[in-house]
Amino acid sequence: MSGRMLKFLLIAFVIAAIAHLLFAPIPISPRAYTAPPSKGFTGPFSVNEKLSKLKRLPLGGGTGPEDGAMDAQGRIFVSLRNGDILRLNAEGKSPTPWVNTGGCPLGIEFDSTGILWVADAYRGLLSIDQNGQIRVRAAS
Repeated sequence: MSGRMLKFLLIAFVIAAIAHLLFAPIPISPRAYTAPPSKGFTGPFSVNEKLSKLKRLPLGGGTGPEDGAMDAQGRIFVSLRNGDILRLNAEGKSPTPWVNTGGCPLGIEFDSTGILWVADAYRGLLSIDQNGQIRVRAAS
């Protein structure tokens, strides 16, 4: 097959494909979408005032906190950027230094056994028992 014949067949195929796309019947019947009526702010989207009752906790001038957690006795623990983890009483008062991780604790959470797990930016994953003993579980 010559190059001229190949060009002719290619051009004929492209023209036939374009003609098919332009003139072939397409079984689509478009309809407008009608959105359902708004139910307003109901259910999980209802208006609440829970955050309006928040109070600022005194931390003794520490920078942060990065995160907070509550133990089984209702005491509040907060992690500060300088590595301190403060313990407050159940009323959110009387902040006292509990431990210093020697790093920058970003996230803290108690498990069901009372161990405080700490995600520290510099030291890695730490666990702190109820006596304040720090163990590095995964170094960063």
